[in-house]
Amino acid sequence: MENEQQPEKAIGEMHKRRETMADGRRYIIFYTFGNEETEPQNEVKENV
Repeated sequence: MENEQQPEKAIGEMHKRRETMADGRRYIIFYTFGNEETEPQNEVKENV
C-alpha cells in the first residue's frame, strides 16, 4: 500500500490585500503570512 503523508498543520494563514494605485488602472497586491496579531508581517508586492 502507498503511504501518503499529510502535512501536520499549516504554520500560518495567508492574507491578501489589494490597493488601487493613484492612476486607477494598476493595483498593488499585499500578501501577508502568519498570525497578524503575534507575528511580524512579511509582505510581497506585485505590480500588475
